[in-house]
Amino acid sequence: MLWTKETDPQVPRMRERLDAFYRSTTEYHAFHDVSDQATYWASVGESIDRRLAARGDTDGPVKVLEFGAGRTGFARYLSDAQRRGVHFTAQDVTDANREFLGGEADAVHIGDLSELSGPFDIVFSTFVWEHVSNPAATLETVLSLLNPGGELFLFCPRYDLPMYRPPALRHLPKWRQYLATLQLSLDRLRVRLGGRPGFWVTPEPAVLNVEHWFRDADAVHLVSLHDLRAALRGRADVEVVDAAGGLRWRLLQLQVRIAPHA
Repeated sequence: MLWTKETDPQVPRMRERLDAFYRSTTEYHAFHDVSDQATYWASVGESIDRRLAARGDTDGPVKVLEFGAGRTGFARYLSDAQRRGVHFTAQDVTDANREFLGGEADAVHIGDLSELSGPFDIVFSTFVWEHVSNPAATLETVLSLLNPGGELFLFCPRYDLPMYRPPALRHLPKWRQYLATLQLSLDRLRVRLGGRPGFWVTPEPAVLNVEHWFRDADAVHLVSLHDLRAALRGRADVEVVDAAGGLRWRLLQLQVRIAPHA
């Protein structure tokens, strides 16, 4: 089985193996380098500016949450005026990032998202959504953390371009990769035609089956914009934002603003 639902018992077992890899690897630079994703954060910054401009003197700061923050450079990205008007919470699951985040954010939560109470005006993640092994549950959790009128921004790769081979499946023989991408493309079509979202997770990602890590070999969630739209149909507006340019780039990158209906 190349992909399955997050409720499959295989998924928690995969998560344990993946977390063990993260604890032992020296090849995963995200645990060492400060992330600078200014191109993507521009959309979040614009939302902050709109909210600050509309705020009165007694309204308090704009509350912003980054989930899966890692070694985020988001606070450094903000202008001085934005930084003064924002209360920034950083969430991560890796205790190794606690000290770093403590020097960057106004509040730090190391642990599961479901332990946060919110509410927040803006929630966002940058190159995290593809690593989530429970995407459907995570989506519901982050939506529940939003204030009325709040916004969710997701930036990550997307794997729903027909016949695109997700990196997490690239340890397979070539013939099996192409057959898998055909099957996956047909499933994406099913969702686009009104079917239920897949939110597929691979229980055997490449990172657990190759000697050396390569980029997104650990991207266990086979991200699809069509899944998001299907899951949120009638509940939220899902808008593609121009975080990075070019049609091809937009077909390979998920860059969305999600605004739940009142």
